[in-house]
Amino acid sequence: MQVKKKVNEHYPNQDFGFIEDEYWKPVILYGITIPRYIVSNYGNVIGPQNRKLKWAKNGGNTKYQYPAVGISCDKALFANSGYTYAEGCNPKPNVHVLVANAFLPLDDHLPEELNEYIEIDGEPKHLWSLLPDHTKLWIRSLLHVDHIDGDRANPHVSNLTFVSPRANNSHVKKQRLEGSN
Repeated sequence: MQVKKKVNEHYPNQDFGFIEDEYWKPVILYGITIPRYIVSNYGNVIGPQNRKLKWAKNGGNTKYQYPAVGISCDKALFANSGYTYAEGCNPKPNVHVLVANAFLPLDDHLPEELNEYIEIDGEPKHLWSLLPDHTKLWIRSLLHVDHIDGDRANPHVSNLTFVSPRANNSHVKKQRLEGSN
């Protein structure tokens, strides 16, 4: 008897099997670790039942949908976070955002608009390093996660980068790809 390979009809490139170089980290939403969920560098998410969750379409226009997964968590996690339970524990967060939150520490992956230095006492200081943590968290909440190759169904960590809302604008992206300003 031949075992039928599980295939996601909406996102056929999702791999439910063993991937040799797949690494796992806890799921983080708004700076809060969500217990019982882990995400891989490929965008796979393992939930409380210890199996990979199927990517689903996340609302709206089918042409522009990102893979998403269903997550549930306790309201108490967001009690002192400044976010409401509905904001923090979105029932279907986008997979690429989960991957970026887990694998791309913002301190090491700043958008170019935030990569500024100022001079203090004759020494250059990275402006980002001078900001308090709550300000960094707020700035991170304003940033977008961009797919470098433009393929929304490719949430691999190597295909993701943080960008400002302006840099994520489709008109600006088109200009960047065409090599003009």
